Amino acid sequence: MKKLYSGLLEIVDQQCNAEQISHLLRKIKETSELAKSEIRCSGKKSVLIENVSRAIGRGLISTETVHDLVRDCEENGAQHIFLYRPTSRVVKDRLSDGTEVAEKLFGECWGPDYFPIFDRREEELVWVDFRMGLAGKPKDWIAKIYGHERHYKVEKRTKETISSTAYREVIDYTMDNYSTVLLFRWNHPDLLEVRIDQHGGQKSGVIDDRLNSALKMFSEVVAPDDLPAYSLSHSITDMIRNRVANKHAYAIGSVKLLDVRRGIIEFHPYDPEEELDAENGRSNALDQLIKSAAVGHRLAIQWKPCGDTPQCFPGNGLLTTATGAGCNDLVVSSKTTAPVLNYVTNKLR
Repeated sequence: MKKLYSGLLEIVDQQCNAEQISHLLRKIKETSELAKSEIRCSGKKSVLIENVSRAIGRGLISTETVHDLVRDCEENGAQHIFLYRPTSRVVKDRLSDGTEVAEKLFGECWGPDYFPIFDRREEELVWVDFRMGLAGKPKDWIAKIYGHERHYKVEKRTKETISSTAYREVIDYTMDNYSTVLLFRWNHPDLLEVRIDQHGGQKSGVIDDRLNSALKMFSEVVAPDDLPAYSLSHSITDMIRNRVANKHAYAIGSVKLLDVRRGIIEFHPYDPEEELDAENGRSNALDQLIKSAAVGHRLAIQWKPCGDTPQCFPGNGLLTTATGAGCNDLVVSSKTTAPVLNYVTNKLR
């Protein structure tokens, strides 16, 4: 298949928005008098990318710094994060060893001489990065895949008569292209995250198809059947129970519960942005269900900046939803940063 994108700057154009690029350029300008005179940090996106190229050419910035920009922009948020916790000691030990994971996936063809790769191929999934040792997490690793999909939508069907016994059907359709990022992240000591890009994933089955494709590519390391889902049910039940004491840190929205006989109870505020506890009757009913041993199976959580959140935590908070058949799918609604996602996943463990 032909390449759709190739090269670092093309991926910067595709994966990073103008504000993210401008933020990097502003930091470059602060490094020297030469940078102040050479680099512009405002203007159209194409101008900003030209300035990134100029900064690399003038030696004002390393390509590794631009690699980190791309990683920050494409790896964190606007994703379904499927969580798995291996119960087998053999599987856990294998996943804890980043070198063994890389060798099973790539043989000897990995490391800084091979990755990252900035090629995206038409309607293919391609391994593009593997690295060990993340900020503050020296035993963690990330393996990343670039994907491309075409989705077709029928707009109109027209029958044209050919004869008394035959007709021709003419179909008008639109085609959408979706470039995706899928990645595996070992969150030491015992949690595997499979992050699935939600871009273009509104159609039923698309996210599941992406997940299954990623797991198939990773099966050289671990078979999907050897990765038990890590249910968030216990964690979100505790969050529901303790929400008043922790109202400075989060608020809850829509809730799905299972009672002791596996019956389903759901609460949905009329306004999706309304907190569930905004109405006393609803709040009291939820408390009674939890006291009766009902457990959480789906929960919308609005995380708030507070004393223990990272400095980069967004001022308007972050919306996530714990959901899925196994309650192991954490949906992160918007783009964010690695420290923010680490904070959220640590709170849910």
